[in-house]
Amino acid sequence: MSLRRVDRIGLLLATANSLSGIIWGANSVILSIYMLGIGMSTTLIGIILGLFSLMNALGSLVIGYLTDLMDRTRLFTMLSIISGSLILLMVTGVPIIVSAAYLMSALFNRYVVLTAIVGEYAKQRGISDEVFSLSSSFNVIFSVVGSAITVLPSYLGHLGYELIFVIEAAAVYLTIPLVLNAIKHLDPAIVNAKIERISLKDLGELRSSWLIKRLMPEAIIGLGAGGVIIPLFSLWFYLKFHINIANLSIVYAISNATLALGTLMAPTISRFLHSRVISVVT
Repeated sequence: MSLRRVDRIGLLLATANSLSGIIWGANSVILSIYMLGIGMSTTLIGIILGLFSLMNALGSLVIGYLTDLMDRTRLFTMLSIISGSLILLMVTGVPIIVSAAYLMSALFNRYVVLTAIVGEYAKQRGISDEVFSLSSSFNVIFSVVGSAITVLPSYLGHLGYELIFVIEAAAVYLTIPLVLNAIKHLDPAIVNAKIERISLKDLGELRSSWLIKRLMPEAIIGLGAGGVIIPLFSLWFYLKFHINIANLSIVYAISNATLALGTLMAPTISRFLHSRVISVVT
């Protein structure tokens, strides 16, 4: 694998596709603790996190279909504006608003659109391994940043939580100019892929169907570990061992940093074993 094959456009798309790492890194530490602090019970927190995974799966299917039906640039921009606005609603501290905003953000899954654009660009250039490895590594690096900023509530109290959500929203909005800059130089077929009519029979012929199949195993894993278990780890440490958020921030940041290195090495390992399947199973 040679990352030198990834040009400026690929770098822009990989960066935009990975900025969500800030949100993941921050929320995996503070979200459940924040929900507890605004008066939500642990049972309700678990239900909300579980529903988020299910609604995220549903939203991915719907948005994935729309990705091949509508102009991808407009769809991504619209979803990004909605997603950023929903994150900003989290600062209200009102349980019903926080819960609704968090769950609605799962339905408006803008990353389905962006991943389709990145995937078809990489496929066209023959650099899928390089682009997705770089994107994944950037994602984990940004998650280190997200984990690091979760020290803010330890020093600023509720204002610290508000600042974190503002930073998360800013990360969402920042992807818009990055993507708009990149698509100026893309093949129109990548950005404007459309189907003639809406039919269930078209599901097997969607231009991004290869990408959906490729990411399905990761989606299944994310439904449990990524969607429910990991976000509850911090709450468990917080309640059972009384570990403060500042210390949790350090632990999560170190964990994500080591994950970034492993992710970057993934394509090299698969080539060494001469099989992606064997490398995943191993």
